[in-house]
Amino acid sequence: MYLTQICDLPEGVEQRGIRPNRASVCVLVLEVEKNVASNSPCAFYVTDFTSNPQTVSATSPDQYELDGVDVPRDQVMKILVFPKHFPSLDRIYKESYGQELDLCSWYSSKSGYSKKYLLPNLLVLTTNIQLKLYEGGLECPSYDYAVVKPTDNTREVQLLFKNIVKELPSSIFLSNLSLAEKAIPSSCLQNVQPESTNILESENLDVPASEESFKNKNFGISLPYQEPEYDTIEDIEHGDHDYVESPERRSQPIVHGTNSIKSPIYKIEQLIQMGDFVDNNIYTVNARIIETSPYDWTLLCGKYYKKRLNKLHTMDPFPLDLELKLIDVDSRIKRLNGTNSLTVYLTGENVMKLLGIEVVEEMYTSVESSDEEYIKCCTKAHKLQLCRKRMMMMQGEVSEVVWTLFNPTVLDL
Repeated sequence: MYLTQICDLPEGVEQRGIRPNRASVCVLVLEVEKNVASNSPCAFYVTDFTSNPQTVSATSPDQYELDGVDVPRDQVMKILVFPKHFPSLDRIYKESYGQELDLCSWYSSKSGYSKKYLLPNLLVLTTNIQLKLYEGGLECPSYDYAVVKPTDNTREVQLLFKNIVKELPSSIFLSNLSLAEKAIPSSCLQNVQPESTNILESENLDVPASEESFKNKNFGISLPYQEPEYDTIEDIEHGDHDYVESPERRSQPIVHGTNSIKSPIYKIEQLIQMGDFVDNNIYTVNARIIETSPYDWTLLCGKYYKKRLNKLHTMDPFPLDLELKLIDVDSRIKRLNGTNSLTVYLTGENVMKLLGIEVVEEMYTSVESSDEEYIKCCTKAHKLQLCRKRMMMMQGEVSEVVWTLFNPTVLDL
């Protein structure tokens, strides 16, 4: 995953009909706020302690005051999270840290507060976001949440951990040292010092009595390693993260390879140079889907119209073809062209397989989730199996040899 700090986020868009920029971020969750409308996304207020004027809207406070912790408003970003992800977030948090996050119980409670203060929980997430503006400030739909482990050595992750210890009062960590040991790298915790003897005595905290004993304390977390089972399709971008999966997709079967020997990984450039003939081979690539056509997936289902007796009549719906533009997962290219990107074609029938849809009419009933599926497709890295086939394109009007997915059903959305 290529992470972007808040200060480096590209420009957001407010106007509908314009495709917004996307980014992957690593953030500390400060608090969550309920939406008054049932089943609407909740607002997570997050930070990585870097500044971006785009985070400030017309309704932003001068600064965020969170139980004695003041965070400047240009360092706090609002992301939108649907409540359907709360059970998985609760579960992953409990598995990672052995403590309760209680998002579900807070959200389902009919009484109590509309906001939940999460700073003491030290919840550090990676997520993919759409850079959309509302009232002049970023209000970003988000997908694919992962609780970050302190062993993640990604530059942006380690910078955030250092900023957390630098910017937050020591009492945040010392009040729940068992959590801090699991959530924050030991190298960062070595810099945490008691703020005053009075605080320690009044709270009766079990902390080392001196700086030297604090530094000598073993904060290391020993995690068992298990060799992952090889699948024909897997997510390759998150390493040390734990995924929060959408419940709708969890039942998706994993297709295992029939060959015990892993296939070689090809570069996009190699595939481009192979020509346009069918060789009945399967080629594995580590790639990102940088663009699709159409980019608006709500347009993937259409209807024919026929004129009868000078009147237009609507015919049965049909799925449209889809193009995926691939680049290597480690590519840093700024501009796409025919030598650094590969176009993969899916017929309407394979688009339905990709979306897990059995009956074309379902594409109409699931229109509201199309935007979410698109973001998941384009913000994650994938291990894909490609092959060349002669296919009827443009709804059966043109026959061409093209690259396509060997098995569309295994692309994890």
